[in-house]
Amino acid sequence: MPRRDTEVAHFALSNHQIGVYPRGNLQLTAAPKSDTLDPGTTEVEPILDIGHLDPAERQRLAALSKYELYRRRGGDPKFAALMLKATEELIQIKQNGNADGDVDAALIWLAREQGAIPIAEDLAQKVLTNEADIDARIVAAHTLARIYLDRGENRKAIPLYQMLQQLHVDASDSYFLGLAEQNDGNSEKAIKALQHSLEIDPSQVAARRALEAIYQSLGRTTEADAQRKAAEMFQRLKTKNLETP
Repeated sequence: MPRRDTEVAHFALSNHQIGVYPRGNLQLTAAPKSDTLDPGTTEVEPILDIGHLDPAERQRLAALSKYELYRRRGGDPKFAALMLKATEELIQIKQNGNADGDVDAALIWLAREQGAIPIAEDLAQKVLTNEADIDARIVAAHTLARIYLDRGENRKAIPLYQMLQQLHVDASDSYFLGLAEQNDGNSEKAIKALQHSLEIDPSQVAARRALEAIYQSLGRTTEADAQRKAAEMFQRLKTKNLETP
């Protein structure tokens, strides 16, 4: 789950101790019974009958649904209320001892989304140490790797991106591995990772530009030119697709 930038301040996760924090003057409203979600909404209604589930499981599903709705909106600040409510409920679930891999993964993503890096890092490390669930491990590894990459701790990020390559197929993991390898002075390994990224998704302009720069630095001008031309072609295609109604 690559993080998208957000202007939302980290209200709920504001220090290294996990806790529930006040929402101030935040107004909570009921969710409309429609396919759209209005800003300020903090409640969701199940599509299927979950009445047979125990209250703790219904609470868990509701909290995860709110988290997923916010995440799928790209962290849109307009839906900050939904994010805050999901965070509050997921923290409560964890404090009650009912957290599982899904809950921990959601809290890791939400912590980084809200700028609470120490909490995201601590939770991610614990998940990678103790959790067997593949999806939770993917979120934890991806989040921790990006934290290290952002800090310039490339040698810590590299094994995490290598782990992600073994857990699932995602072009972005190989792309970021390439950046980490290049930043750590390993141009040939960076080239290999970026080429693998392009095998998964040939249309990545950023990966091709990175390869172009690396080839240029190594004096491999023919290969650099090939990546430049491919990057320009895919950029034109993307621009054309955006302009087509």
